[in-house]
Parts: sequence; C-alpha cells; structure tokens
Amino acid sequence: MELIYDSIKAQATKTKLLVVDDNLDIYSVIESALGANLFEFHFSGTALDAFKILNKQNFDLVICDIKMPGQDGISLFEQIKEEGGPCPVFLFISGEVSQCNFDRLERLNQYFILNKPFRLKQLRDLVASILNNIESSIAYART
Repeated sequence: MELIYDSIKAQATKTKLLVVDDNLDIYSVIESALGANLFEFHFSGTALDAFKILNKQNFDLVICDIKMPGQDGISLFEQIKEEGGPCPVFLFISGEVSQCNFDRLERLNQYFILNKPFRLKQLRDLVASILNNIESSIAYART
C-alpha cells in the first residue's frame, strides 16, 4: 500500500486530473481519496463543459462518469478523439456498463473502467497504475 501511495505522490506533482461527473459528491470522494494536495484537480458537472475545458487545457487523466444527463462520458471521449488533438487517458466510472457501451469503447483506446460502487483502494491502485504507465510511455518516447 505504501509503495502505491508513494508512486501516486511521485507522479502527482506534475499530474492534472479532470473529474467529470454530475454528482459533486463523487468529485469530493475522488479528491479526498487521491489527495487534494497531491494533484491539480479540476471538476466539470457535464460532458459539454468538460469538452470546453479539454479544448483549453491539457490533462494527464480524466476520471469520467459514463451515464450523465445530456451527453454521456463515452460521447465526450469520442468527441475528443475525433478532434485529433491530444487525448488524455480516460478512467470511466459507472454503476453499469451496458453491452452497447462496451461495443462503443471497444473501438477506442486509452481508457479504463472502474465499476461503482468502488473501494477507495481500488481507485488509488488503478490511478497509480495508469500514472505509472503514462510515465513509462513518456520515458520510452524520450529514448
């Protein structure tokens, strides 16, 4: 556990996270679980607002609910990828992932899924793993 937490701390100094969820409580849980002082957190309550934010700023990781009023999280991901610019890794959180959503995600890459309800340790472990993979990819690209 300490090793994973140390890994998060090491990565966090340069990591920008965008949390996209229509439930502000989920944002608070994520921010608290990962360490509000360790990451640069941003929040959006809708996919539409998140799209605007993502067009103005680069993020290392987007933690995004799939099912939201209006545009869903997968549509946001598809829209970002269609733009052709930099696309951060997406970690989708959802209470249920339908076969239709799996089919939509199958065509894309750079994503992970965490089912609700989730344990905070699961979230921390998955984020640490994602950040380690991002850092490894960057280091490999530089060599």
